[in-house]
Amino acid sequence: MLLKNILKISDHKIRQTEIKRSALTFTITNDFPKTVEYKSGDIVIGKIGREYIYSLMLPSLTKSDIEEAGLVKKRVVETISTFNMQNSSIMFDTVKSIAANLVKNNVSPISYLIAHDITKYGPFSIIMDNREGIEEIVVNSPKSNLYVYHSKYGYCKTNLKFCEDGAFRFMINRLISETEKELNESSPIIDAHMKDGSRIHAQTKPYSVEGGIASIRLKPKRSISIKKLIESANISVDELAYIWMALDSSLNIVLSGAPASGKTTLLKVICSFIPRFERVIIVEEDISELSGFGEFYNVVRLKGSSFKNHTSLEKQVLNSLHLRPDRLVVGELRGKEAREIMFGANIGIPFITTMHSNSADETITRLKTKPMSVEDSLISMVDLVIFLKKEHNIRKIKSITEYRWGKDADTANPIKEYETHEIFQKSKQVPEELQRSKVIER
Repeated sequence: MLLKNILKISDHKIRQTEIKRSALTFTITNDFPKTVEYKSGDIVIGKIGREYIYSLMLPSLTKSDIEEAGLVKKRVVETISTFNMQNSSIMFDTVKSIAANLVKNNVSPISYLIAHDITKYGPFSIIMDNREGIEEIVVNSPKSNLYVYHSKYGYCKTNLKFCEDGAFRFMINRLISETEKELNESSPIIDAHMKDGSRIHAQTKPYSVEGGIASIRLKPKRSISIKKLIESANISVDELAYIWMALDSSLNIVLSGAPASGKTTLLKVICSFIPRFERVIIVEEDISELSGFGEFYNVVRLKGSSFKNHTSLEKQVLNSLHLRPDRLVVGELRGKEAREIMFGANIGIPFITTMHSNSADETITRLKTKPMSVEDSLISMVDLVIFLKKEHNIRKIKSITEYRWGKDADTANPIKEYETHEIFQKSKQVPEELQRSKVIER
């Protein structure tokens, strides 16, 4: 039964002593914006001074509310323990209805909070159910208010917080229950991925000094289209046209930038420019971020790891070369798989991938040093780097740079093994460089 699966606390998951089962795992604080800039349902976003606040518009809980919530929660669990419900939405509504009948003040928010506490993920699911614009949920310590990262307003303090460290661990472990991972004393640092593609990183003592911390990167409900990227000023039409031509020319492309700069989003969007008759092999870790390839006639997906059965990104890139691909798409380069992707390019299989770097020169340096360790004979396979950066909560292409290697490099600087040519700088064309472009030539 779904109810039993949700309420179950197995010995290897959560110890009973970690959390008082008769108490709420979280509470609502008295943090509400003085000026409202956004409202959707029961959620408002606004400012207190210079800080943005994301608030659930329900009264903050008093001490007597918390005590009553504990008593009501206990009675609700006893009441529904024999129910046989298979639909989670029915369960939520049922629990909320039962709790509402038991709460003394029927306008209290307690029944709503109890339903999230028993059937979902507490404050996490409240935010997830109202996730428009929310990219990330952040826990800085179990006793402090949760934060969210909003695509328009940046980091916002919420009026939700856990009651104790055990409550935080309980909800994190419920959130990752299907991943066969657990946050506990023997495993104080975890990385996990939910089925919907959301990514979770969490730590607890002794590595997290303040107790539990977490970052939950939510996968957007709707994919970003080319049209939306243009309308939001994330990318210009000229830049897109150039990238489309680069893909048609079978150039090897690296999208670089800091974490959360928009690399994966842009990768998914521009992959729609790949001719759909090509045989495309997509290689990524145990999370399926690169979706939206339904129009391809011949696409294969490979994962570097998946729960119990682990291989590696390096081995899967190597395996992909045996599948006669026309093009490789690799989610992110981090290690020795970089050498294999360059080897594939050297035998005529173009690639497009992402990696963390801050410039065209740094991209080459990172590829040549450990743990990637790409040899000099293969490093010249990189044709193009697209550098992205997030400024004022807007992700933009800062530059598009081509490499010219060896004999194609400027002879005025023979010591350097390559020359860089910035075709676009801060969304502006560089006419003289565009005339020398590999893309235009091809």
